[in-house]
Amino acid sequence: SGTPAPVDQGYLRMKSGGTNKIALHTAGDSYIAGGGLSVNTASLLESTYTQFEVKQSSDATGIALTSANSNSDARNWGLFTNYSAWGSLDFRYSSGNNNTPRTNLALALTKDGDATLSGEFRVNGGQASIYGAEGSDSILELNSDEADDNADRWQMYVFNTNNYLKWRHYGTGSWVDRLWLS
Repeated sequence: SGTPAPVDQGYLRMKSGGTNKIALHTAGDSYIAGGGLSVNTASLLESTYTQFEVKQSSDATGIALTSANSNSDARNWGLFTNYSAWGSLDFRYSSGNNNTPRTNLALALTKDGDATLSGEFRVNGGQASIYGAEGSDSILELNSDEADDNADRWQMYVFNTNNYLKWRHYGTGSWVDRLWLS
């Protein structure tokens, strides 16, 4: 008798054996219990190793974290694999708010374990250390002006056999010791 009152929330439940497997609730928690979820792959949520997996037959597969914030400093971020080179993992961000989060590289981790950081590196209240492998030297290289000229390159170098600290310069096109401390 008459039209029912509007409902402020809705549910979608999918069950198997009397147990909720997928529950979507507009006013609360939603979940997938067991199994997997797929988006362009056989399994987005891989249940064997409890990993979140995104697969795409593309040169740049990843996850984008975007915001519609109008603040001029807001940036969109993305975590991509194989974007800049095969086998790398890239952390990228947008050049402006509401832009695609692939325009700027913040950090790249290569398949060989090397890391490239764009921008400034800070250690607040801690210590930054460089360790040479067993029997190897440790080197801190400082390059100015994008190292586009030999004279832009300097190294602080700890020699592994005698533990001397050397300052070296590349102005001649090869490394030349400028100062030794023992």
